[in-house]
Amino acid sequence: KTTGACAVSAPLTCEEDVVCTRSVSATAFVSSSDLSLKANVQDVTLADCMGVLDAVNAKIYTGPRGGNFDIGFIANQVAASIPETYSNLVGTKYGSAIPTLTLDYSRMVCVLWACVQGLNARVKALEV
Repeated sequence: KTTGACAVSAPLTCEEDVVCTRSVSATAFVSSSDLSLKANVQDVTLADCMGVLDAVNAKIYTGPRGGNFDIGFIANQVAASIPETYSNLVGTKYGSAIPTLTLDYSRMVCVLWACVQGLNARVKALEV
């Protein structure tokens, strides 16, 4: 943890979560996703994904410091709308006076992907 800018020229391995209270930028963010790292692989259901899509609205808001509007989701709303099997979308951050919910935006893409596939199938069926 540092308070100033830092440069890393080699792969960084962390034993703990890295917390940043400002922007983080990189040329790429990657996640391990190889089949060899996974077990009990199943397709998500379109009904579950469409349920999340229907229940969660994108919001604009100002943060605790005010300023410009940001766009995003409210983790509480996502947590209330997801099936238990999607629990890795929402996490909890500790370290302040009260724990706060976090949201893994990169995993939200999986929900949206399934919704787009379902809608694409409907469009194709209508085009026949």
